[in-house]
Amino acid sequence: MKLDDFDLLKLSSGNSKINELCKQLKTRRTFKRCLVISSKTIEDNYQNQFFDILGYADHTSSLRGLNRVLAERIGNGCTEFNVTIDLPTTPKIGETQQEIIKIGNEFVPLTKIFPQKGWLESYIANKWKGHIFASDKYREKACKEGKALLEEKFDMKFNDSAVRSAKILPVYKKQKTFKDFI
Repeated sequence: MKLDDFDLLKLSSGNSKINELCKQLKTRRTFKRCLVISSKTIEDNYQNQFFDILGYADHTSSLRGLNRVLAERIGNGCTEFNVTIDLPTTPKIGETQQEIIKIGNEFVPLTKIFPQKGWLESYIANKWKGHIFASDKYREKACKEGKALLEEKFDMKFNDSAVRSAKILPVYKKQKTFKDFI
């Protein structure tokens, strides 16, 4: 979908929620990462549950429902338009079973040349990443509640890199000055 600034101005209406979303897009205040979901961010003892999360990516209505539950848990006026759970679908490579490669006078299944199972497992283990995104106002709470929700729902535990990879900057204490020690 292509939108330019003029299109965004046209979207503005009497609905304050739509106006706020348009304003955020116009000022480039987009959602920020709160939590990274991958095989590397789940503790080793819970890797089997990771595949349950992967299955959720194919069921958008279930994912939308989970997103609504997360918004309710965050509270403080948060709606499903302020937070989102993004789980990309895994690649579908069933076409490799077809005999589409011609070697000499024979057609050979691509699976004999390309190890699809190994590639897909490697992709899921090393490259696939899901995320929880939220607006700045709800980012820290979405991180905490999203992590708790997914851990409860899928009976698993995230490791420290799930939050660290989201790059939520810590709130630093005010630096002390010389006068503080006098």
